[in-house]
Amino acid sequence: MVVPDTKEYVEFYEQIEAGNLVSFVLFSFEPGFQLLGHFVKLIAGDRPVIFLAVIPIINISLILLSIRKITRQIDANMSAKYIAAIVLYFAYFGLFYNAIVLRAGIAISVLVYSTTILFNPDLKKRDWVKVLFLFFIALSFHLSAIIGIIVVLLNYKSKPLTERSYLLIWFFIALIFFSGCSPYVVKGLLNGIYSVFYLLSESDYQKYEYYLSELNGVVFQIPYKYLFQLFSGLLLVFVKDGIDEIYYKYLNIYLIGLFMGAIFSSIEQISRITDYLLIYLFILQWMFLIQSYSRIKGIKAAVYPVSVFLQLIFVFRIINPS
Repeated sequence: MVVPDTKEYVEFYEQIEAGNLVSFVLFSFEPGFQLLGHFVKLIAGDRPVIFLAVIPIINISLILLSIRKITRQIDANMSAKYIAAIVLYFAYFGLFYNAIVLRAGIAISVLVYSTTILFNPDLKKRDWVKVLFLFFIALSFHLSAIIGIIVVLLNYKSKPLTERSYLLIWFFIALIFFSGCSPYVVKGLLNGIYSVFYLLSESDYQKYEYYLSELNGVVFQIPYKYLFQLFSGLLLVFVKDGIDEIYYKYLNIYLIGLFMGAIFSSIEQISRITDYLLIYLFILQWMFLIQSYSRIKGIKAAVYPVSVFLQLIFVFRIINPS
């Protein structure tokens, strides 16, 4: 299996001259990613395998730190159930973003960690310095992180809604998705974007038109991964009273991700954007299955392995599309 993104990362690492920051202009990668490449090459030399190993180590470390901070916030006695969150993370996101989409993986992991600081009820003014620094780091690895940053900031003071309100929101999202309106929305937005781009210089217009023209042929489709995420969202609405408020902050972000996924489901690679919001599924599932019930039993016991199994299938479909 040849992963296009990984191949580009290897070529980048082999071509850079460690410490020569002037070469930044020769590559389209964000500066944080390039700087990391220079740093690793200064230490490890011409060994791209080390570079490709360092990135997952950073990602996984940030996720483990995030789980640990959430664990301490919601229940100091939950360390024994720590492994459940790790398995849910690796079922899909951990494999996909540590083996295929590495740059976005770091940006996502940094954002997840930033929420453990931002959503802390004891947030202090000096903590904002840490959060803003983490936002800067995320953007330095992938500019698309701006979507995740905006939604996180909009939700850091959000409050829980009623179960009925969450259900109405979920059904509204499902209606949008199954109505098949996505292609019409996307094409309508494209027409508006084209009218703006006509104001650009001819060279800039041609550059962006090349990418946007790929969206002209969008059609209604039903991504299986999104279906899983959609119906997972429905399950997550039915949570027992008393669960920590941080759960609802992540749920609010997740529902925004589902809404974006429904609107733009006809775009094949939209998950590269919505994953900044849907990444919190593993945290929500973990809290739903562990904290809201003293123990997993009955039909709920099947939710955990089924969820892990289905997400592993999605990863397999990505790496073996045929």
